[in-house]
Amino acid sequence: VGKSDISIAVVARGNNTNSFKQTLSGQAELKVVNGIVRGVDVPKALEQVEIMIESKRFGKVNTEGDTPFDSLTATLPINAGVVTNEDLILSAPGFKVRGSGILARLVDMTWKYDLKIGVDERSVAKNDKTYNIGDYTIPVKCRGKIAGENCAADKMNLAGAAVKKILLDKLIPRNDPAADAGTATTNATDKNIDPSKELLDKALKSIFK
Repeated sequence: VGKSDISIAVVARGNNTNSFKQTLSGQAELKVVNGIVRGVDVPKALEQVEIMIESKRFGKVNTEGDTPFDSLTATLPINAGVVTNEDLILSAPGFKVRGSGILARLVDMTWKYDLKIGVDERSVAKNDKTYNIGDYTIPVKCRGKIAGENCAADKMNLAGAAVKKILLDKLIPRNDPAADAGTATTNATDKNIDPSKELLDKALKSIFK
């Protein structure tokens, strides 16, 4: 949804669909202004997750709704049936998404695409409390068959800003001797000594299933 400008210049050889997919080459460019992503309200979902993290009260994340965005641009080179992209930018109120990688292997309809969701810093009032949220980045990896459920937050390699702001500042009290001593762990492989990471995983999985 929105005002779209799509240009495609491709060539392919063969006498059947598979041959076309294997030989398709060229380039496409995509520009969308004032669009809407139907079916998910990204800002609302992220807001819910961060408030849950900050308040340490977890529940079901409601992702229903729509996400309006200001602009979406992407250049899509196509070589032998493989669609790549290194410059996707989606700008929306409250966050920005950048993407790069293999967007589609047409032969088997798989992808290996990486997204980074940068969330703006802001304040939110809820139930007579004010929460300072945002100012971090969530890496998301899309792997396997092309489908929304095959995109998941890259929880093993959360951006440094997210680790510092969400894990240390919010989940570990500042009067915690471990935090003061600099021993608060961010080891994502040992949940026994990293309960904060487990809580963050649980929250993120509510969105990126």
